[in-house]
Amino acid sequence: VGWRRGVAGAMPTAVYVTSPNGQQQCAGEYKLLPDASANGHPVWEQSAGSFWLYSGTNGMWIIGGRDAKEKNFECAHGMIFCRTEHGGLTPDKVSGIWERLDGDCFVEDFAIKVSSSIQTPFSLRVVSPNGQQRCAGEYVLVQGEMANGLPLWKQQGGKLFMYSGSNGAWIIGGSDAKQKNFKCARGVVYSKRSSGGIMPDKIGGVWLRLDSDSF
Repeated sequence: VGWRRGVAGAMPTAVYVTSPNGQQQCAGEYKLLPDASANGHPVWEQSAGSFWLYSGTNGMWIIGGRDAKEKNFECAHGMIFCRTEHGGLTPDKVSGIWERLDGDCFVEDFAIKVSSSIQTPFSLRVVSPNGQQRCAGEYVLVQGEMANGLPLWKQQGGKLFMYSGSNGAWIIGGSDAKQKNFKCARGVVYSKRSSGGIMPDKIGGVWLRLDSDSF
């Protein structure tokens, strides 16, 4: 039994992909395309990118790019997929391990998750004692807004934002980034690791700050 628009209400209108160890560009929010289908099943489009989550001709959920879209998804092309055939289950419900392309082959990655909700902290506290001290303080979640498919926080009592940049890093930026609707990678503090959909308080690794003309 294939997917029909009549049951679209039973489908998650958005799913969230995390992939911190590789293919991080595939991470973020994917929105259901109500008038699209792939091989009889729904399609979700990345909110701020050029990837789609679709059912391949092999019966598996796949995250693919423009090459798959140009084939009208009559293929099994992609960078991430779940090897378990879904049997009609949505990607947030299917069991099995997801795999990602690493060089010329696919590797199992237990850190890849697809879910219908995202665990987002309401507030974040930033500490930066050695420089860019103006970035320090509490950042509060901006309800109902996203930046490049991930949540956005605004500095309480200030003019700075914590956002996911177009380069995949978490960035603390100001009004210049906001004016670009955060479709940029401008800021004075950023995470060295690409987020891959992991929240800024969980990403770990080193953060860099602007010091004169360099980070």
